[in-house]
Amino acid sequence: MTEREFKQLLSIHDTEWPVPERPAYRLLQDTAHEHPDRVAVVACDRTLTYAELNAEANAVARALVKARASADAKVAVLADRDGWAYTMRMAPLKAGAAFMPVDPEYPEERVRYILEDSGCKLVLTTQAIHERHADRFDALADL
Repeated sequence: MTEREFKQLLSIHDTEWPVPERPAYRLLQDTAHEHPDRVAVVACDRTLTYAELNAEANAVARALVKARASADAKVAVLADRDGWAYTMRMAPLKAGAAFMPVDPEYPEERVRYILEDSGCKLVLTTQAIHERHADRFDALADL
């Protein structure tokens, strides 16, 4: 590599344009406002527009706030790889919390360790996952 090529490589990400930093949930809100009918999510179970995704995330975020999600809260998100995963990952951010993605198919011991180690006090999931793993949720209730 020549010296000129080396300098070019080192400066490849230099930019003159400021990039405004915006949280992911604000980007969703902005896009839902500007392009409400554009498709945001195409998943195995459904398709959502930006307006639909934003409305769902807002509704779940309100429920999380009622459950005492706050700026210092961590929410475990047990989601299948479907359209609800997008809603459930955006909602804690809108509620001011952080989220910890957890695969619902992990063994119970692994899920318990993740919840204990991360300090997650809230678990967000779907009715289908709750029914599929009802015994697991009973065992985790004492955390």
